[in-house]
Amino acid sequence: MEDLPPKPRVVLALLIINIGRVVLVDELADEVWGDRPPATAVTTLQTYVYRLRRMFGRQGGPELLTRPLGYELVGEPSDVDMYRFVEHVTLARRDAAPEAVAASAQSALDLYQGEPFADVRPGPRIRAQRERLAEMRMCANELLILSGITTGRHREAVEQLRPLVRENPLNELLNGYLIFSLAAAGRRQDALGVYSVLRDGMIEELGLDPCEPLVRLHRQVLSDGDLTLPFADTR
Repeated sequence: MEDLPPKPRVVLALLIINIGRVVLVDELADEVWGDRPPATAVTTLQTYVYRLRRMFGRQGGPELLTRPLGYELVGEPSDVDMYRFVEHVTLARRDAAPEAVAASAQSALDLYQGEPFADVRPGPRIRAQRERLAEMRMCANELLILSGITTGRHREAVEQLRPLVRENPLNELLNGYLIFSLAAAGRRQDALGVYSVLRDGMIEELGLDPCEPLVRLHRQVLSDGDLTLPFADTR
């Protein structure tokens, strides 16, 4: 998309999101201009599409067809990394064996290279797709980490969890997995420290204590007792 101005980038992004399906002219106009499209919106979109077709022609790209009510980027969802990412996350959710979960989740994360459509000024549809993909990325991370924990790879789980907890300091699931993994790896004082930081942050920002599964895990770490992995049944 490097050579495209901002508005044609929006058009291309929405066509990619809907590859193999017709995108209505009204949807494109709403994504590009919001609720105040210019009187020339239809002809301007035609110009953008013409520019995209020229770009595809130079690069040997996909075919962009005019349909009665809009435009269609011809192709299969599997042609787009975004949809392959979604497929791998779906497989990870369905798999039962930890090794299969880990393989699918890792394949998904390998396809997630930076924020989707980072160089596009998003309208409501692109913004919603970004948010959906970000949630699925978090899900893939959680499944990958959970598969490691359930197979005893606690130190590896700690390494994976640290940056995620820094990004999401009040996420109880991630903190719970980190506390459990640290304690299971013999680092109970570090685990208690993570709980303390989480509790202080929740009280200060939300006015809430950690949830009961985390309180229970905290008691287990304090008493040097057997550990119960919190949220393991929420997958």
